[in-house]
Amino acid sequence: MPRKKKTNDVGKILKEAPKRYQKLDPNNCSLKKFHQMLPQTIPQIIKEDIVQYFNYLRNNRNKESLKQWEKVSGCTDSPNSWKIEGYRPIFSFLYYDRITDGQFLALLLDRLEPIDNQQKEEISLLDFNRQCRLSIINFRPEIDTIDLKILQALSEEPSLVLKELTKKTGHSYAAVYRHFQQLKDKLGLRILTRINWGKLGVQPIYLLTKDYSDFAQFEDFQPYLDGEASFLWGKRHFLRNYYVNPTSRKKLIQIYNEITEGKKEESSLQLLELTAKPIVKWTFDSYDKQKQRWKIDFIKTYRYLRNRQKHEINIEKLFKKEYPPKNIYQLTPLETNIIDDLVGNYNLTQKELAEHLGMHAQNLSTIKLKLLADNVIYPRFELRNFLPIGCLLWYSSTIKETMETFIPLLQKLPFTNISSVRNYSKPGEMQVIAFIYLDDILYRNLVTFLSRLLDNDQIEDFQLGLNIEGYFGLAKVSNILPK
Repeated sequence: MPRKKKTNDVGKILKEAPKRYQKLDPNNCSLKKFHQMLPQTIPQIIKEDIVQYFNYLRNNRNKESLKQWEKVSGCTDSPNSWKIEGYRPIFSFLYYDRITDGQFLALLLDRLEPIDNQQKEEISLLDFNRQCRLSIINFRPEIDTIDLKILQALSEEPSLVLKELTKKTGHSYAAVYRHFQQLKDKLGLRILTRINWGKLGVQPIYLLTKDYSDFAQFEDFQPYLDGEASFLWGKRHFLRNYYVNPTSRKKLIQIYNEITEGKKEESSLQLLELTAKPIVKWTFDSYDKQKQRWKIDFIKTYRYLRNRQKHEINIEKLFKKEYPPKNIYQLTPLETNIIDDLVGNYNLTQKELAEHLGMHAQNLSTIKLKLLADNVIYPRFELRNFLPIGCLLWYSSTIKETMETFIPLLQKLPFTNISSVRNYSKPGEMQVIAFIYLDDILYRNLVTFLSRLLDNDQIEDFQLGLNIEGYFGLAKVSNILPK
C-alpha cells in the first residue's frame, strides 16, 4: 500500500512563532532575508542551521534539502555526529522536529525571542542546546485509541507483524497500516535486535563522574565502549557504559583503583557493575486519551505496592553476587558476525542483510531463529521520539522493602530501563541506575516524591539528571569476546 506523501504548511507553523515571522511568505522568502530576521545574539553557525531547517521544512523535508544542509554544516543526521570536530547539531534539530512534527521551528523561535531582548552577548552553543530542550518540554504528540492499541501490543510482543497486529487491535488492516506508518514518523517507532550480554558472559559496567578528564585513563578500553551520556543535576555529570570480558574487567577495575586511591580528595569517579539483566519496559496504562497526558499518583501507587503481600521482584535475584552467570553460550564466528550485523544494521531487510553477509537468506533465518530460541538475542520495541524529557535516575538504599516497592513503581512510568548495580566503593548499598522518559508534569512530581522518600530516610540519596546528550549501541560482540 503506497504511503501518502507528507507535506508541511510552513506558513501555518510560523503563525505560532513571534509576530515578526508571522507575516512572512515562506515560499517566496529568500534564505538571506530569513537569516537577517533571526536574533543577533545567536551564533552565526546556529543561524545557518536554523535557516537550513526552515528551508528543509518548506521543501517538505526532501533529501535534496537535507543534503544541502549537510554540505553547509559538514555534519550528518546521526546521533554520533556531535563526537566529530566542529560539531553542528543537525541531528538535534531533526530529533526535535520528529518529536513535534515540524512545530519545533516555531517553538524554538518563540523561545529565543525573549533572550534576544534580554542580553547583548552571543549565547554559547551549550546554552543554545539547553534552549532547544526547554522549547519542547511542554509539547506532547497526540496519541489516539488505535495508536495506543498498537503501541501496547508491540511493547508486549515486539515480533508481531501487521497481520497479527490487526487481530490484536480489532481494527482493519488499512487502519492499522496507516497508524503504524504515522507512529514511525511521529514517534520513531522501530523494532530493534538487542543482545543478552549476560548470556555471553559479558559484564556491563558504568563509570560515572563529574570530571570528564577521568575517562582519559580508560582510552585502552575504547573497543569495549558501548556509549556515553551527560546529564545535569546541579552540576554536569558524565556516564560511560562498557561491556567487558573477565580479563578486561580485571584491568578496568585495576585502573579504577589506581585513580581513586591516588587522589588526596575523594574522587567523584564511581564504578558500577550490573548485578542482573536490565529491566526494560514500556507501558501506556497511565495515558489519559481525553486529556492527552500521563497521570501517575506516585504516593498512592507507592503505598499500594508496599502493602501488597507478594512483591513483583526478588531482591536477592536482582542483586546477585555473581553476574553474569558462569554457564555461557559459546558463539561460532558466523554467529558473531550475524549478531554484529543484526544490531548494527537494523534498517536492512533480512534479504539485504543476507547479501551483506554473503549468505542465503534461508540460512540466515535459521541461525537467527536459533539465537532467538537460546535467548542470545531478542527483539525490542523502541520509540525514538517519545516524551520530551530524557532523564537518568541514580538512587541508593539500604532498605530491602524500599527497593521491592520502588522498582515496580518506576515500571509504571511510560518508559524505564532499570539496572540494579553494585557500587565498587560502596558494596553495602543497593543502587539503581534508570534511564526514563518524562514530561514536565511527571518530572516535577517524581522529584517531589523522591525528595519525600529522602526526607523519610527511605533512600540514602538520589540524582535525577536531565540528559543533555548521549549515544549508545556502539559495542560489537567481535571486539568484546576473548579471541
